[in-house]
Amino acid sequence: MSRTPADLPTGADGVTAFPAYAYDLHGAPTATPPPSPVQSECQTNIAVILTDDQKRELDNRLEAYHLNPNEGSPWQEVRQRIQKRA
Repeated sequence: MSRTPADLPTGADGVTAFPAYAYDLHGAPTATPPPSPVQSECQTNIAVILTDDQKRELDNRLEAYHLNPNEGSPWQEVRQRIQKRA
């Protein structure tokens, strides 16, 4: 996706443009990475760009959840299974 000033994508309102990327061609970092989003209060300012396929997959998963919200495993069980594999 292009990020030239004349070709920035817009948000859902069709007006608000996404910020331009700042590229550093010399290898130095352009900014300090933000802290963990769990600990950051600015996480409401994050924009996620999805492809049509990704949005479709998320919509399908949400619909499946609404059809059967008790299917699946609670987060604590999933976390324990992941930790046992490590």
